[in-house]
Amino acid sequence: SAMSQHLKSWLCGQDTLLQLEAFETYSHSWLGPEAVKEFSSFGLTPSTMQLHNQHIESLFETLFSKEGMEEDEVDTSRSKVLSSGTVTLLEWLFVVLNILLSEDRKYTSDYIVSISKKTVNIGKGSYVEKSKGWVSAKQSVWERTLNFCCLNPAVAFETLKNTTHSIILTSGTLTPMMSFVSELNCEFAHKFSAKHVIKPNQVWVGVLGAGPSGVRIEASFRGLEQFSLQDEIGNVLVSVCESVPDGVLCFLPSYSVMDKLRGRWKSVGVNDKLCDLKHVVWEPRGSGKGSTFKEDMNGYFDSIARGRGSLLIAVCRGKVSEGIDFADAQARAVVCVGIPFPNWKDHQVQQKREYNDRRRREGCTSLLSGSQWYEVEAFRALNQALGRCIRHKNDWGAILLVDARFNNRSYFDSLSKWARELAHSFPTFQEAHNSLA
Repeated sequence: SAMSQHLKSWLCGQDTLLQLEAFETYSHSWLGPEAVKEFSSFGLTPSTMQLHNQHIESLFETLFSKEGMEEDEVDTSRSKVLSSGTVTLLEWLFVVLNILLSEDRKYTSDYIVSISKKTVNIGKGSYVEKSKGWVSAKQSVWERTLNFCCLNPAVAFETLKNTTHSIILTSGTLTPMMSFVSELNCEFAHKFSAKHVIKPNQVWVGVLGAGPSGVRIEASFRGLEQFSLQDEIGNVLVSVCESVPDGVLCFLPSYSVMDKLRGRWKSVGVNDKLCDLKHVVWEPRGSGKGSTFKEDMNGYFDSIARGRGSLLIAVCRGKVSEGIDFADAQARAVVCVGIPFPNWKDHQVQQKREYNDRRRREGCTSLLSGSQWYEVEAFRALNQALGRCIRHKNDWGAILLVDARFNNRSYFDSLSKWARELAHSFPTFQEAHNSLA
């Protein structure tokens, strides 16, 4: 109890350090060693952690022993019960604190500790009448969050590595594989990238660097600001929907790109053309209360079942690109526009890139540089999206990579092995269209 009060007081006392990050959102970060010094200012040190560990173990023993009692055996007038969420929070808090405050400080430098402060609405809310109409009377309060970000996956992997006879990592999207040796600090004696279970004539993989008008397509952050490029991507998608039956998936790099294309295509008539060809679904942001995701997906599948066909426009790393099975007619084509690099403005992405570069300067040359890690993250997300097309050995479909940068050898080599072996690069849109049709 004393430790949590000290931690809370320290958390609320850091407002002068917080910098504006976004609208009504402020934050500040410390490197692991700096955070340890901060914690020591209110008595949280490696030596006091031993006592705190004893207290938390005693608390959990008491809680778990009460769970096994009959209801009439527990003195409810004097017992205080922690929710399961609070217990889980305390468990993970102590896991992280024990790593940060270990005597050898082995992994202290692998962490970033940050505080964020933002406004949130509380209560169910109500509406009150003002002179200009009805306005929400929800109360806004400041919410502070303490975040522990581990920038080194090897921290979690080491225990597994040291307590097992052998480890096998297997997945359909391990490519690019070089990152696992680097990030997990583990040499894998055997590396194997298998061929796909399907025959070559069951999947068509094409790289397209130009659209129907001959406009070069480079769907980078700057390139996507151009209306001509936005229109060209829309015309490519219209052509695919004309040629491919049933379901078509189109993956974009981010929600911001989706919003940009959606607005442009509505204004120039591309969206109407797509809707004439298929039932069009745009992946909604978020999945909480108010989300239409379930209803939208039902509409996508129902339209395919009725024979009209559907187009689902989604984002890499979103809800659609991982975990949902689009077998057979549900995805006869997957169109990937651009390369889904992580948001370089994201605070954790910046911290991870800086961490990798700092470790390399300190002599850890086996670790990927920040830019290498950034690129690997993009292609792992891309390869995950490509896998939505072929779901079993009798499935068939087409994959279209829409970006001239895929003709760059280093980018091309980051694709999954099966996709590289089957891919053809087409100099013009017409050649690609003829081959696909």
